[in-house]
Amino acid sequence: MSILSPSKNRIRSNQGFTLIEILVAVLILSIGLLGLAALQTASVGNNKYAMQRSQAQMFAFDIIERMRANRDAATAGEYDIAITTTTVTLSAPPLPSEIDLDDWRTSMLLVTTGTVRNAGLPSGISSVATTNVGGEFLVTVTIQWNEKGNAQAFVMETQL
Repeated sequence: MSILSPSKNRIRSNQGFTLIEILVAVLILSIGLLGLAALQTASVGNNKYAMQRSQAQMFAFDIIERMRANRDAATAGEYDIAITTTTVTLSAPPLPSEIDLDDWRTSMLLVTTGTVRNAGLPSGISSVATTNVGGEFLVTVTIQWNEKGNAQAFVMETQL
């Protein structure tokens, strides 16, 4: 029976991480963190565009509710406005429909004054068309704005 010395029989165990293992772990962690940062940036941008689409919908609902509140003027076509019309001409004294359209169009414009920015749409333009179809009045509201340099449109049609 031979007795081996303990130093020859022992398996060397790892005492810790090597520098290469640490560098690989840091590299993997940094790639993951960069991916999370890119995801956060994309999320913020997409939320901005989703907010613009929601605002366009709210602007459409706003003018339709104003028209329902002043139904006689709406059915007479006083709210009809072309998308190419840049300003609303107010008569003296202004009609309620003219005031509604002016307020509506003004609120749609994206205006930054100092640090205050209203909730408008970039390059927001709009139109309203009322048509009588068999005694029922249909309203078509079209809102256009720029999103990522491309023209976007929201069209809503409803009965008065």
